[in-house]
Order: sequence, then structure tokens, then C-alpha cells
Amino acid sequence: MLNISGIKLPMIGEHLVGGNVFFVDSGANGANDGNLGVHPTNSPLATLAGGISKCTSDNGDFVVLLPGHVETPIATVTIDKSDIYIIGIGHGKNRPKFTFTMGATGDNFNITADDVTIDNIYSVASGAAQTAIINVGAAQFTLKNSLIEQGANNLCAITLPATAINTLILNNEFNVTADGPDLCIDCESATSAGTRVIGNYFNGMNDTNAWDTGCIYSNSASLEWLVKDNVIVYGTGLIQFTAATKGMIINNFLGEGTINDALDPGSCMCFNNLESDAVDETAAVWPTSTAAA
Repeated sequence: MLNISGIKLPMIGEHLVGGNVFFVDSGANGANDGNLGVHPTNSPLATLAGGISKCTSDNGDFVVLLPGHVETPIATVTIDKSDIYIIGIGHGKNRPKFTFTMGATGDNFNITADDVTIDNIYSVASGAAQTAIINVGAAQFTLKNSLIEQGANNLCAITLPATAINTLILNNEFNVTADGPDLCIDCESATSAGTRVIGNYFNGMNDTNAWDTGCIYSNSASLEWLVKDNVIVYGTGLIQFTAATKGMIINNFLGEGTINDALDPGSCMCFNNLESDAVDETAAVWPTSTAAA
């Protein structure tokens, strides 16, 4: 609780709360999406979808997923309320956990409203066919502090269509658990702009199972990329941008890819990116050409 001029403002972590707060806990006695959801033990909701339904767009509402919360959705979870913050409480694999068991190919989470944040969740590799784990269909989406697994059926972790503007992917861990994924982050449209991929760890598991097409990938003339301070291990074409893609690629560490193939910057400016294809060797800076004095 923050006291400003005698007014006490509630806080969740480092965040001041100006809107409503709704609690979700599948393991609580009496958890039900028909509850009010305003108390963590007396009236929690049972699902994230139930929490989203309680929110009001542009009100700064929070959905708090409590430790041990578990869901096995059989259909896409659509996040259609703008300016909401979904935060999980817990550490490691005890974070709120989502295992999708969809019967038909589709996206797990579909973001259709602007200014949505997902913070600290665990998405388990799916046993059923998927298109993407998260489809970013709106502006100013943030994914942070989360653990995302890609198994044999998770062909892509995050898709960025035309409506994905100013997406922030910050301090997450992406792990491949079986052979199958094609891409981790896929920019699908030239009008998708302002994507920032910062401080993440991407683990392709091994050379066989890692992303077949690329880890961070753009095959369009997308603009204003910032790819910075990421560690990417295993795979072909770890950062692969078409020639028309523009932005900055800074201080990334790329391991177990093929030298000269791990990073294709397109038309991005590059600063101190290092590649290594074997143990017991010092990584090489790539690209090797130096800007003119």
C-alpha cells in the first residue's frame, strides 16, 4: 500500500493499482467463474477467461492468477479487454500453468485488445495441434517473465500479424521440448512494427529438435525492430530477417548455430552480436564488416 498525501493506493508488486483486481485460483474451495472474484480465498474465479470477463476495458484492471493455478483449456482463450494486466504469482514451474488440449488447430491465447500485459505464467508444451501459443492481434502487447514450452505440436510460439504494433517480449524463457517447432517469434506482416525482443533465453534443446525455419523471424518489410541482450541456443537461422526488415540487433549471443548463418540481419543495424558453433572456442562477431569511420 502506497500512501500519497494521505491517500492509500494498493500495489501489486511494483504496480500501482487504479482499477479493479480479480483473483483466479483453480485449486481453491468454491472456485467458480460465477463468483465475484474480488477476494483470493472467499470468492476466487476458476479460469483466466472468467477473470477477463469481469474486467472493464481501459480501467487498468488486474487479473491475479494465484500460485498453483492450473488450466487445461480446450479452446482459444481470447483476451478482448484493453488495458488489463494479467499477473501470475509463483516461481519456476509452480507459476500459474496452462496446458492446452484443443481438438482443432488454432491459437492458444488470442490478443484482440490493445495494452494487454501477461506477466509470469507457465505455458506447457501442448499435446494437440496448434497454430501459435500467443497470437498478438493488437497494439502494445507485453509478455514478460514467463516460461513458454514448444513441443511437437507447437509450431510457433508467438505470431505477429499486421495488427501487432509495439509488441514487447521481455525476460522470458522459451524451451523446445520435442522435434516439431518451425518458429519461435514470427512476424507475418510488413505493417507489424516496433517489436522489441529483449533479455530472453531461447533454448532449442538440440540441433535436431530446434526451430526448423528460425527462432526470431521476419519474412516481411517490418520496421523498428529492437532485438537486444538475448541468448539463443541451437537451431538454423537463429535470427532471420528478410532484406527489407529494419531496426537494431544489439548484444545477442548465438550458440550452436552455423557461423555466418545464425544471424541474417536483413537491413537492421548490428552492434556486437556474437556467434559460436562449437565448444572451447571464443565467439566471433557477426556481421564481420565494420562501419566506415
